[in-house]
Amino acid sequence: MEMARNRYSTKTQGSYFTGSTDERGARPGFGFNHNFPLAQTDATDEVYCETLQQVADISRQSSQIEYLIVSLGVDTYQEDPICGFLLTQRCYPRIGEIIASLGKPTLFVMEGGYHL
Repeated sequence: MEMARNRYSTKTQGSYFTGSTDERGARPGFGFNHNFPLAQTDATDEVYCETLQQVADISRQSSQIEYLIVSLGVDTYQEDPICGFLLTQRCYPRIGEIIASLGKPTLFVMEGGYHL
């Protein structure tokens, strides 16, 4: 499952899209893909964690999930110069708690994050 980060910036005339809600997988994998797009201007701590909780709730319904791989991009931090999301430092422990509540072996793959 993916909690997609979608952004459109009029300042840079650029955009990127990492998924849409109608992408559900294909053939034998149909129904195994769920996307939860978030607009950068709406991605507050509360919105992000509520969406992640939805992901966790759907994940709990599947007995086929044996482990998690988390692509941890901390460019969602509010002071990051790249992404433009609105997450505060207080949000990241909450994200960890939601992921840990699934009780599955978890691998974190570090990605973006450019605020030093």
